[in-house]
Amino acid sequence: MYDYLMNLQAGIGHYEQALAAYFTDSGAWMTDAALSLYALFSSLKILAYVSQFQKAARDENGASAISCTTWSLFLASHLTSIGYALACAHDILMAVVFLVNALACVAILGVALANRRSHGAKRRAAHHFAGAEQGRAA
Repeated sequence: MYDYLMNLQAGIGHYEQALAAYFTDSGAWMTDAALSLYALFSSLKILAYVSQFQKAARDENGASAISCTTWSLFLASHLTSIGYALACAHDILMAVVFLVNALACVAILGVALANRRSHGAKRRAAHHFAGAEQGRAA
């Protein structure tokens, strides 16, 4: 009976070690998976940036579909994330990823604001021209 109990205790010990190894390895696997997914979706964001940049540049209504408030908040989020990456995570690569995202936000905001400014100037010129035509007709 003693040998049986000792073998059972040893078996339970191995089981505990196996569980600990599984969860330790699982944690590493989950960390790698999270990092891989983060890299994947950060890369896919480039497609979103490109489409928004094109929309801001081509919109004939002064980039009215682009929310400058939203993109400013995205920019602020990326800038604070750079601070986190450097000060807390001590991860230069993560900081660079957030820097690229921040630069993309600046580009989209710049194009949208330039388009709005240009559109406003065109509208003022058209309004001025229409007013001048009405004055001549009277």
